[in-house]
Amino acid sequence: MSKDLSNKRLLWIDILRGLTIMLVVMWHVNLVDLSTGLNHPFCKDVSSLFTPFRIPLFMFISGGVLYIGRISRNWDCKKLYFDKAKRLLLPLMCFVVIYVAIKCLFIPFVKTPFQLSIAEFFRSFVYFQKGNPAAHLWFLALLFLLMLFYPAYKIVCRNNYLLNLMLVISLLLNIFFKGGFSPIFCLNYLPNYFIFFFCGIYCFRYQLFLYLEKPSATLICIAFYALSFYVGIELITQLCGVAMMVSIGINISKYIPGLFSSFRGYSYQIYLMSMMFQGIVELILWKKLFYNESLFYFFYILNVLAGVYLPVLVAKWVEKCNYSYVRICFGLK
Repeated sequence: MSKDLSNKRLLWIDILRGLTIMLVVMWHVNLVDLSTGLNHPFCKDVSSLFTPFRIPLFMFISGGVLYIGRISRNWDCKKLYFDKAKRLLLPLMCFVVIYVAIKCLFIPFVKTPFQLSIAEFFRSFVYFQKGNPAAHLWFLALLFLLMLFYPAYKIVCRNNYLLNLMLVISLLLNIFFKGGFSPIFCLNYLPNYFIFFFCGIYCFRYQLFLYLEKPSATLICIAFYALSFYVGIELITQLCGVAMMVSIGINISKYIPGLFSSFRGYSYQIYLMSMMFQGIVELILWKKLFYNESLFYFFYILNVLAGVYLPVLVAKWVEKCNYSYVRICFGLK
């Protein structure tokens, strides 16, 4: 493979985007057992094997894509900031308003009613914690925060010493400062996930993913991931999981290039909208209208499909809109 990745479309990245957004939707499935008032254990158990790498893989891909599309092309900082404000910040703000409105309009159905006030409304744009109607969109806030360090990424990518030093710093942040920062705009998540974002930049800078192309590498990564569960060190498990999924994605792309093609191009829109459609399945169809334990697996599949494909339908409809600012609010060009 050519060392110049700036114009190279890596199919395996698209496949991993589709896979990771599917895992996010699965993680958000919540079908209550009315006899206990708790979520069915199956909903969490089926996702537990993927929990260590689900968000780290998203971060890794985001860092890698930033390197391919922006850093390697030497994008201007002001241009990058404007682009990310338009692509990340504006959709985030729009959907905070949408989720606040949903919480207020459907109080009889929602699990955690939102008491609207001016203070709480503005707080929803800053604190993405439990109780925030748009708490699940914290990833976008953190991603925007990580993009603010773009000038530093450009500088370190020109110098091997600085690049390795930044990698060490990201590791130390994860080890010693995890959760130690203010929760304002997800600053408290920065030490947890910066290492995976920067690993994406680092690995694409040196094309380290080339070492994971062979099927034998996939088997080795799977073995290390399984072993890491017994080691019990979270960071090791997360890194092994990311390496494993990159290797699996690369090898799958050789044989099933169209995997997840029906929705992988709309992973951003699925992330923005999936929860509202999953909520309809969970809180209205399952809990209020058709509750029946024998139909649990049917509603589980329905919840996942609604979370994946209904946002795709909405996105395709919005794409036809003639007003660019409407498309931008949905994360579309």
